[in-house]
Amino acid sequence: MICLMFFAICFLASVAGAICGIGGGVIIKPVLDAFGILDVNVISFLSGCTVLSMTTYSVVKSRESHVETAVGIPLALGAAAGGLFSQLASLASSIVTGSVPKFQTGVLLLMVSGGIAGGICGRACNKRMEERTVNRLFVGLMILMILINLYNMIQFMR
Repeated sequence: MICLMFFAICFLASVAGAICGIGGGVIIKPVLDAFGILDVNVISFLSGCTVLSMTTYSVVKSRESHVETAVGIPLALGAAAGGLFSQLASLASSIVTGSVPKFQTGVLLLMVSGGIAGGICGRACNKRMEERTVNRLFVGLMILMILINLYNMIQFMR
């Protein structure tokens, strides 16, 4: 049941992220933190791996799109550099220093597959939605994220 929850969170966060044009990782980590099921270090590591996988998929997929090369390549490279290289550096640092937290491999596989599947679905949904609907979803998502982060902050201070 918990594994299904991890998949669902990554899937839904990636759907919303792809529709609104934000990274799913911005949603995944705070939501998983709010449940308090795993240690914060494990959540950060798993979330980072999921985001890295989603970024890699997005860059590969963008090469197949029919976007003008002069515009598309710099945008894809910029997105890859942002992705979130910090994720790659964080992963490499954890491996080199031997500080990779203990986790179940199945959870990582579910999170990564949920993230990629959600990105695919979100991209398809975005193409069918009106801009006004996307903007409303974005605002609602930001309000929800503020509330989740406030909850996490209060829990952390206890």
